Amino acid sequence: MSSDTGKRGFCANCGSRIVWQALAAEDDWLTNVTVGSLDRPAEARVTRHIYADTQLPWYHTCEDLPKLTEDDADRLIDLLRAELRPDL
Repeated sequence: MSSDTGKRGFCANCGSRIVWQALAAEDDWLTNVTVGSLDRPAEARVTRHIYADTQLPWYHTCEDLPKLTEDDADRLIDLLRAELRPDL
């Protein structure tokens, strides 16, 4: 376990983080894989940037995509969680 809410998986060869998975089964849809760990990362389709308010000043994103702040991303996750699990 690497936090109260999830665990991280690391590459056995280099130690890079490659996956984050929620501890709670109902939040498994939040699992994410580092794009650089994919066999063909150039084929991944980026749809938005999250936590854009914390990005480093030298990092340039695809400017035509939506950028969510930390608060925006947290609210979106809460909305999706409520939509997927209305009984909670």
